[in-house]
Amino acid sequence: MPFRLWPRFVVNKTPMKCISIVFFLMSFMSQSSAQQIVVEGALQLNEKSQWFEVAHQSKGVILLAHGLNMKPSKMDSLSKFFHSEGYDVYRIALSGHRGDLQEMREVTKEKWKTESLQHYEEAKKLALSKAVPLYFVGFSLGGLLYQELINTETHIIFERVVLFAPAISMHARTQLLKAVRIFKPQLMIFSMSPIEYRANVEGTSVGAYNVLFNAISNLRMQNFKASNIPTLLFIDPKDEVISYKGIMKIKNQFQLDQWNLVEVTNSSSTLSQSMHHIITDEAAVGTSQWNIIKDLIRQHFNYFGSPRR
Repeated sequence: MPFRLWPRFVVNKTPMKCISIVFFLMSFMSQSSAQQIVVEGALQLNEKSQWFEVAHQSKGVILLAHGLNMKPSKMDSLSKFFHSEGYDVYRIALSGHRGDLQEMREVTKEKWKTESLQHYEEAKKLALSKAVPLYFVGFSLGGLLYQELINTETHIIFERVVLFAPAISMHARTQLLKAVRIFKPQLMIFSMSPIEYRANVEGTSVGAYNVLFNAISNLRMQNFKASNIPTLLFIDPKDEVISYKGIMKIKNQFQLDQWNLVEVTNSSSTLSQSMHHIITDEAAVGTSQWNIIKDLIRQHFNYFGSPRR
Protein backbone atom coordinates (compact mmCIF):
# COMPACT_ATOMS: atom_id res chain seq x y z
CA MET A 1 0.00 0.00 0.00
CA PRO A 2 1.29 3.47 -0.86
CA PHE A 3 0.48 4.66 2.67
CA ARG A 4 3.46 2.69 4.01
CA LEU A 5 5.77 5.12 2.30
CA TRP A 6 4.32 8.23 3.87
CA PRO A 7 5.53 7.88 7.49
CA ARG A 8 9.07 8.31 6.20
CA PHE A 9 8.13 11.80 5.10
CA VAL A 10 6.32 12.51 8.37
CA VAL A 11 9.40 11.74 10.48
CA ASN A 12 11.52 14.17 8.53
CA LYS A 13 9.21 17.17 8.15
CA THR A 14 11.25 19.19 5.70
CA PRO A 15 9.56 21.40 3.09
CA MET A 16 11.10 19.37 0.26
CA LYS A 17 9.61 16.15 1.59
CA CYS A 18 6.15 17.70 1.72
CA ILE A 19 6.59 19.08 -1.77
CA SER A 20 7.51 15.58 -2.92
CA ILE A 21 4.20 14.29 -1.58
CA VAL A 22 2.30 17.01 -3.41
CA PHE A 23 3.98 16.21 -6.72
CA PHE A 24 3.28 12.52 -6.12
CA LEU A 25 -0.42 13.37 -5.79
CA MET A 26 -0.36 15.75 -8.73
CA SER A 27 0.96 13.00 -10.98
CA PHE A 28 -2.46 11.35 -10.71
CA MET A 29 -4.66 14.42 -11.00
CA SER A 30 -5.36 14.29 -14.71
CA GLN A 31 -5.60 10.53 -15.05
CA SER A 32 -8.69 9.06 -16.68
CA SER A 33 -9.87 5.49 -16.82
CA ALA A 34 -11.76 3.33 -19.27
CA GLN A 35 -13.43 1.80 -16.24
CA GLN A 36 -15.32 5.03 -15.45
CA ILE A 37 -18.97 4.12 -15.93
CA VAL A 38 -20.63 7.50 -15.49
CA VAL A 39 -21.35 10.11 -18.12
CA GLU A 40 -20.89 13.72 -17.11
CA GLY A 41 -24.19 15.56 -16.86
CA ALA A 42 -26.21 12.35 -16.37
CA LEU A 43 -26.90 11.22 -12.81
CA GLN A 44 -27.10 7.50 -12.16
CA LEU A 45 -30.48 6.63 -10.72
CA ASN A 46 -29.07 4.22 -8.12
CA GLU A 47 -26.67 6.88 -6.87
CA LYS A 48 -29.31 9.44 -5.98
CA SER A 49 -30.67 9.79 -2.47
CA GLN A 50 -33.08 6.93 -1.84
CA TRP A 51 -35.75 5.97 0.67
CA PHE A 52 -36.17 2.44 1.99
CA GLU A 53 -39.55 2.62 3.74
CA VAL A 54 -41.25 -0.15 5.69
CA ALA A 55 -44.87 -1.06 4.97
CA HIS A 56 -45.69 -1.86 8.60
CA GLN A 57 -45.15 0.02 11.86
CA SER A 58 -41.71 1.65 11.83
CA LYS A 59 -39.24 1.37 14.70
CA GLY A 60 -37.61 4.63 13.68
CA VAL A 61 -36.11 6.64 10.83
CA ILE A 62 -32.41 6.33 10.01
CA LEU A 63 -30.48 8.99 8.10
CA LEU A 64 -27.59 7.14 6.43
CA ALA A 65 -24.58 9.05 5.02
CA HIS A 66 -21.70 7.80 2.84
CA GLY A 67 -17.99 8.58 2.78
CA LEU A 68 -15.83 10.79 0.56
CA ASN A 69 -15.82 9.70 -3.10
CA MET A 70 -17.81 6.62 -2.14
CA LYS A 71 -20.75 5.39 -4.17
CA PRO A 72 -23.82 6.08 -2.02
CA SER A 73 -25.20 2.70 -3.09
CA LYS A 74 -22.26 1.03 -1.33
CA MET A 75 -24.08 1.91 1.90
CA ASP A 76 -27.04 -0.23 0.84
CA SER A 77 -25.89 -3.30 2.74
CA LEU A 78 -26.66 -1.19 5.79
CA SER A 79 -29.83 0.23 4.20
CA LYS A 80 -31.22 -3.26 3.61
CA PHE A 81 -30.17 -4.48 7.04
CA PHE A 82 -31.92 -1.60 8.80
CA HIS A 83 -34.97 -1.97 6.56
CA SER A 84 -35.22 -5.67 7.39
CA GLU A 85 -35.07 -4.73 11.08
CA GLY A 86 -38.13 -2.51 10.71
CA TYR A 87 -36.59 0.94 10.20
CA ASP A 88 -37.29 3.51 7.52
CA VAL A 89 -33.96 4.44 5.93
CA TYR A 90 -33.03 7.58 4.03
CA ARG A 91 -29.75 6.79 2.32
CA ILE A 92 -28.49 10.14 1.10
CA ALA A 93 -26.24 11.09 -1.82
CA LEU A 94 -24.18 14.25 -1.63
CA SER A 95 -23.38 16.16 -4.82
CA GLY A 96 -20.21 14.88 -6.44
CA HIS A 97 -21.18 11.29 -5.66
CA ARG A 98 -24.21 10.82 -7.92
CA GLY A 99 -22.63 10.04 -11.27
CA ASP A 100 -21.79 13.54 -12.50
CA LEU A 101 -18.05 14.20 -12.36
CA GLN A 102 -18.59 17.94 -12.83
CA GLU A 103 -20.49 17.98 -9.53
CA MET A 104 -17.38 16.72 -7.77
CA ARG A 105 -15.35 19.52 -9.32
CA GLU A 106 -17.87 22.11 -8.09
CA VAL A 107 -18.18 20.95 -4.46
CA THR A 108 -18.34 23.72 -1.85
CA LYS A 109 -18.92 23.86 1.89
CA GLU A 110 -22.16 25.76 1.39
CA LYS A 111 -23.50 23.21 -1.09
CA TRP A 112 -22.86 20.20 1.14
CA LYS A 113 -24.22 22.00 4.19
CA THR A 114 -27.42 22.93 2.36
CA GLU A 115 -27.88 19.38 1.12
CA SER A 116 -27.17 17.87 4.54
CA LEU A 117 -29.71 20.15 6.21
CA GLN A 118 -32.31 19.33 3.57
CA HIS A 119 -31.74 15.61 4.07
CA TYR A 120 -32.12 16.05 7.82
CA GLU A 121 -35.40 17.96 7.45
CA GLU A 122 -36.83 15.27 5.15
CA ALA A 123 -35.89 12.49 7.56
CA LYS A 124 -37.17 14.48 10.55
CA LYS A 125 -40.49 15.11 8.80
CA LEU A 126 -41.10 11.39 8.33
CA ALA A 127 -40.04 10.61 11.91
CA LEU A 128 -42.49 13.19 13.26
CA SER A 129 -45.32 11.97 11.04
CA LYS A 130 -44.83 8.43 12.33
CA ALA A 131 -44.05 9.48 15.91
CA VAL A 132 -40.81 7.48 15.93
CA PRO A 133 -37.17 8.31 16.86
CA LEU A 134 -34.69 9.73 14.35
CA TYR A 135 -31.26 8.08 14.23
CA PHE A 136 -28.06 8.82 12.32
CA VAL A 137 -25.57 6.39 10.78
CA GLY A 138 -22.56 7.74 8.91
CA PHE A 139 -19.29 6.62 7.42
CA SER A 140 -16.11 8.74 7.28
CA LEU A 141 -17.03 12.08 5.61
CA GLY A 142 -20.74 11.54 6.33
CA GLY A 143 -20.04 11.09 10.02
CA LEU A 144 -17.89 14.22 10.09
CA LEU A 145 -20.40 16.47 8.32
CA TYR A 146 -23.24 15.56 10.64
CA GLN A 147 -21.06 15.80 13.75
CA GLU A 148 -20.32 19.35 12.60
CA LEU A 149 -24.03 20.07 12.13
CA ILE A 150 -24.96 18.60 15.52
CA ASN A 151 -22.53 21.07 17.09
CA THR A 152 -23.37 24.15 15.02
CA GLU A 153 -27.11 23.85 14.37
CA THR A 154 -29.06 23.59 17.63
CA HIS A 155 -32.17 22.11 16.00
CA ILE A 156 -30.26 19.04 14.72
CA ILE A 157 -31.13 16.25 17.17
CA PHE A 158 -30.66 12.50 16.79
CA GLU A 159 -31.82 9.94 19.33
CA ARG A 160 -28.78 7.73 18.81
CA VAL A 161 -25.81 7.63 16.44
CA VAL A 162 -23.67 4.98 14.76
CA LEU A 163 -20.35 6.05 13.23
CA PHE A 164 -18.06 4.03 10.97
CA ALA A 165 -14.50 5.43 10.94
CA PRO A 166 -15.66 9.06 11.18
CA ALA A 167 -13.28 11.57 9.62
CA ILE A 168 -12.91 13.60 12.82
CA SER A 169 -9.23 12.80 13.37
CA MET A 170 -6.86 12.11 10.49
CA HIS A 171 -3.42 10.53 10.53
CA ALA A 172 -0.59 13.08 10.22
CA ARG A 173 0.37 11.55 6.88
CA THR A 174 -3.19 12.02 5.60
CA GLN A 175 -3.14 15.66 6.62
CA LEU A 176 -0.33 16.23 4.12
CA LEU A 177 -3.20 16.46 1.65
CA LYS A 178 -3.77 19.96 3.04
CA ALA A 179 -0.85 20.99 0.84
CA VAL A 180 -3.05 20.62 -2.25
CA ARG A 181 -5.05 23.67 -1.18
CA ILE A 182 -2.67 25.77 -3.27
CA PHE A 183 -4.22 24.20 -6.39
CA LYS A 184 -7.55 24.98 -8.05
CA PRO A 185 -10.57 23.36 -6.32
CA GLN A 186 -11.57 21.68 -9.60
CA LEU A 187 -8.40 19.59 -9.85
CA MET A 188 -8.82 15.86 -9.15
CA ILE A 189 -6.64 13.77 -6.84
CA PHE A 190 -6.39 10.07 -7.55
CA SER A 191 -8.20 7.84 -5.06
CA MET A 192 -6.58 4.77 -3.50
CA SER A 193 -9.80 3.18 -2.27
CA PRO A 194 -11.08 -0.06 -3.90
CA ILE A 195 -12.30 0.82 -7.37
CA GLU A 196 -15.74 -0.75 -6.89
CA TYR A 197 -16.44 1.71 -4.05
CA ARG A 198 -15.41 4.89 -5.85
CA ALA A 199 -18.06 7.34 -6.95
CA ASN A 200 -15.53 8.81 -9.38
CA VAL A 201 -12.73 6.66 -10.74
CA GLU A 202 -10.78 9.84 -11.55
CA GLY A 203 -10.63 10.65 -7.86
CA THR A 204 -11.68 13.41 -5.47
CA SER A 205 -11.54 17.15 -6.11
CA VAL A 206 -9.28 19.52 -4.21
CA GLY A 207 -12.46 21.42 -3.34
CA ALA A 208 -13.92 18.36 -1.60
CA TYR A 209 -10.76 17.96 0.48
CA ASN A 210 -10.96 21.65 1.39
CA VAL A 211 -14.49 21.12 2.75
CA LEU A 212 -13.37 18.05 4.71
CA PHE A 213 -10.44 19.78 6.43
CA ASN A 214 -12.51 22.90 7.14
CA ALA A 215 -15.19 20.72 8.77
CA ILE A 216 -12.59 19.05 11.00
CA SER A 217 -11.25 22.45 12.11
CA ASN A 218 -14.74 23.81 12.74
CA LEU A 219 -15.74 20.78 14.79
CA ARG A 220 -12.62 21.18 16.91
CA MET A 221 -13.49 24.81 17.56
CA GLN A 222 -16.92 23.69 18.78
CA ASN A 223 -15.23 21.36 21.30
CA PHE A 224 -17.70 18.57 20.45
CA LYS A 225 -20.08 20.36 22.84
CA ALA A 226 -23.23 18.62 21.53
CA SER A 227 -21.67 15.27 20.57
CA ASN A 228 -22.06 13.42 23.85
CA ILE A 229 -25.13 11.42 22.89
CA PRO A 230 -25.38 7.60 22.77
CA THR A 231 -22.94 6.77 19.98
CA LEU A 232 -21.59 3.45 18.74
CA LEU A 233 -18.32 3.97 16.85
CA PHE A 234 -16.66 1.27 14.74
CA ILE A 235 -13.05 1.60 13.61
CA ASP A 236 -10.20 -0.63 12.54
CA PRO A 237 -7.11 0.36 14.61
CA LYS A 238 -5.10 -0.14 11.39
CA ASP A 239 -7.22 2.39 9.47
CA GLU A 240 -4.98 4.03 6.88
CA VAL A 241 -6.88 7.35 6.90
CA ILE A 242 -8.48 7.88 10.32
CA SER A 243 -6.43 7.88 13.51
CA TYR A 244 -7.76 5.43 16.11
CA LYS A 245 -5.55 7.04 18.76
CA GLY A 246 -6.78 10.46 17.68
CA ILE A 247 -10.41 9.44 18.17
CA MET A 248 -9.61 7.96 21.57
CA LYS A 249 -7.97 11.26 22.50
CA ILE A 250 -11.07 13.19 21.41
CA LYS A 251 -13.31 10.88 23.45
CA ASN A 252 -11.23 11.45 26.58
CA GLN A 253 -10.43 15.13 26.06
CA PHE A 254 -14.05 16.17 25.49
CA GLN A 255 -15.49 13.69 28.03
CA LEU A 256 -17.62 11.82 25.49
CA ASP A 257 -18.59 9.15 27.99
CA GLN A 258 -21.61 8.09 25.95
CA TRP A 259 -19.40 7.06 23.05
CA ASN A 260 -18.70 3.32 22.79
CA LEU A 261 -15.67 2.56 20.57
CA VAL A 262 -15.55 -0.88 18.99
CA GLU A 263 -12.44 -2.22 17.26
CA VAL A 264 -13.07 -4.15 14.05
CA THR A 265 -10.82 -6.04 11.67
CA ASN A 266 -10.93 -6.75 7.96
CA SER A 267 -8.78 -9.89 8.22
CA SER A 268 -11.56 -11.93 6.60
CA SER A 269 -12.34 -9.45 3.83
CA THR A 270 -13.22 -10.99 0.48
CA LEU A 271 -12.29 -7.88 -1.50
CA SER A 272 -9.44 -8.26 -3.98
CA GLN A 273 -8.20 -4.82 -2.89
CA SER A 274 -9.11 -4.51 0.77
CA MET A 275 -8.58 -1.39 2.84
CA HIS A 276 -8.78 -1.05 6.62
CA HIS A 277 -10.78 2.17 6.25
CA ILE A 278 -13.61 0.42 4.40
CA ILE A 279 -15.72 -1.41 7.02
CA THR A 280 -19.32 -0.81 5.91
CA ASP A 281 -20.33 -4.13 4.41
CA GLU A 282 -19.80 -7.87 4.60
CA ALA A 283 -17.35 -8.05 1.71
CA ALA A 284 -15.12 -5.47 3.39
CA VAL A 285 -14.86 -7.15 6.81
CA GLY A 286 -15.95 -10.75 6.33
CA THR A 287 -19.11 -12.59 7.40
CA SER A 288 -18.23 -13.19 11.05
CA GLN A 289 -17.16 -9.59 11.72
CA TRP A 290 -20.18 -8.24 9.85
CA ASN A 291 -22.55 -10.31 11.98
CA ILE A 292 -20.91 -8.93 15.13
CA ILE A 293 -21.32 -5.38 13.83
CA LYS A 294 -25.02 -5.96 13.10
CA ASP A 295 -25.64 -7.50 16.53
CA LEU A 296 -24.01 -4.54 18.28
CA ILE A 297 -26.10 -2.09 16.25
CA ARG A 298 -29.28 -4.01 17.16
CA GLN A 299 -28.40 -3.72 20.84
CA HIS A 300 -27.58 -0.03 20.43
CA PHE A 301 -30.93 0.84 18.84
CA ASN A 302 -33.09 -1.54 20.90
CA TYR A 303 -32.98 0.52 24.08
CA PHE A 304 -35.57 1.66 26.58
CA GLY A 305 -35.58 5.22 27.81
CA SER A 306 -37.02 8.69 27.44
CA PRO A 307 -36.58 10.29 24.00
CA ARG A 308 -34.23 13.25 23.60
CA ARG A 309 -35.87 16.62 23.04
